[in-house]
Amino acid sequence: MEQIKTLNVAIVGGGPGCKAIMDMIFAEKLSQLRMKLIGVACTNPRAAGYLYAQEKGTYTTRDYRDLYKFKDLNMIIELTGREDVADEISRTKPQHVRVMDHVAAHLFWDIFQAEEALRKSEEKYKTLIESSLTGIYIDQDGKITFANNEFAEIYGYSRDELVGMESWRLVHPEDRALTDEMRAKRLKGQEASSRYEARGLTKDNQTIWIARRNTQIEYRGRPAILGNIVDTTEAKRAEKALQKAHDELEHRVEERTAELAKTAEQLRLELDRRKLTDEELRIAHKDLAIYADELQAAHEELSRCAYAVSHDLKAPLRTIHHYSDFLGEELEATLNGDQKAYLDNINRIVLQAEELIDALLAFMRISRWSGPAETIDIGVLLKKLIASLDLPSSVEVVLGDNWPTIDADPTLVREIFLHLIRNAVRFNRSPRKRVEIVCRPARGKSYQMSVHDNGIGIESRYYEQIFGAFLRLHTRTEYEGAGVGLAICKKIVERHGGRIWVDSEPGKGSTFYFTIPSAAS
Repeated sequence: MEQIKTLNVAIVGGGPGCKAIMDMIFAEKLSQLRMKLIGVACTNPRAAGYLYAQEKGTYTTRDYRDLYKFKDLNMIIELTGREDVADEISRTKPQHVRVMDHVAAHLFWDIFQAEEALRKSEEKYKTLIESSLTGIYIDQDGKITFANNEFAEIYGYSRDELVGMESWRLVHPEDRALTDEMRAKRLKGQEASSRYEARGLTKDNQTIWIARRNTQIEYRGRPAILGNIVDTTEAKRAEKALQKAHDELEHRVEERTAELAKTAEQLRLELDRRKLTDEELRIAHKDLAIYADELQAAHEELSRCAYAVSHDLKAPLRTIHHYSDFLGEELEATLNGDQKAYLDNINRIVLQAEELIDALLAFMRISRWSGPAETIDIGVLLKKLIASLDLPSSVEVVLGDNWPTIDADPTLVREIFLHLIRNAVRFNRSPRKRVEIVCRPARGKSYQMSVHDNGIGIESRYYEQIFGAFLRLHTRTEYEGAGVGLAICKKIVERHGGRIWVDSEPGKGSTFYFTIPSAAS
């Protein structure tokens, strides 16, 4: 870098302006000019600037012409404001010495003040960026031109390594088309999502999940992308681990149930084939009791496993949630809108994972529930349920007439209607949401219940799929929920010896039907 030349200056006039100019020179904060004060001249030896110069050990004189003896003097700053003094200095000064009159000096002071304010502002925002909890970077011409410490830490590079690096190298190959498309749209001023997720690659070639928020800016006179990122890899792993645990539990239940069913069938055939004596029959009953105990033990083992897995998964999620809250509280005064949004996003993902865990436990509890059958007035049960839901005024629930009385488990029957009503309200964009619940006799000693809504409807190809556990037709951004409500309804209905199905058309609402016997099975 070219060395900035130092100008040797002297000041004529020791008023208040003299002291301010001296402080500016002594501070050495001018970015493009370096000065050295070698003398101050003033006819008033009690002037503030004159006394300040003596305090600093700078040469002082009452006659400005004494300053001419300095052979290395480059400039005289005239601060008296008197035209005759300025003219006399210009006439008598050495030829190589330049003169800055008081008007130019005041302008020079204003420039210095503006530059000092700009420098302090830059230092302030630099501190905010460097202490940010999110990774911040600037992408210009497809290359990283700036990255803060958090950004470098997320990807495992040093900041020096990142600056000048092609930005595509930080993106997973399968997601580069997405990030390139987003960048191109923003630089062209086209509409593009400001927030999205894409996978990234660290320095050691590890895949990570990144939540991104990008904005087009002008950087050094040219278009660029200002980006904020948060590493969501741990939240993604927790969600994946939860789904894997659920799949493994389901698979183990199916395998164990099939094994026990096969064993029970073999035993039944063997008992039919043989003419059992009283002793043989007693032994057979004992074996059946053993198998029943094994089946019960298997279910209890699966339940304990589900609770253990859920506890192990919830612990790190709670830790992430608590640290996110701590950071939000401790840095609340310095966080900007984007940074608060990222902390909120972390909490949202953690809450979604906890919701999935709770849904899994609810699904398992239905399998283990063994409440007693009671005589239930369905009409009374529905009225109490609707009152407890505290639905908004935009939701109207209409109940039919002639509700029957049945013998069933009231807790489980209430669960069926609870999930169907909640889904009818949740998957509904109508300004006035309407839910109709009616009942009519069905074949045999049973009843057919129906719950109709004016919601978004369902395509026919999904009629069977929607009753599977954790199977969703929409993202959580569109509609909340864990995707187990209809699976719980199906399990309860089948447990009572009935069946459940749906009739729907996109945009015209849905009607869910289910049958239930008048007496518990």
